[in-house]
Amino acid sequence: QVGLYAMGRDPEVFPKPEQFRPQRWLAAGPKHFQGLSFGFGPRQCLGRRIAELEMQLFLMHV
Repeated sequence: QVGLYAMGRDPEVFPKPEQFRPQRWLAAGPKHFQGLSFGFGPRQCLGRRIAELEMQLFLMHV
């Protein structure tokens, strides 16, 4: 099992991982790791849906 911290800094997955580059998330194409910050499978974060709803509410009020 690979830790999310290590995988998020793998240059094969994310080129130049040490740089802050928000445009990397704007490109079209497959988003295999889009929700990985919450984990996946039977051990995924229990608060994922709550966090997603909170983010949507925040964006509606901005």
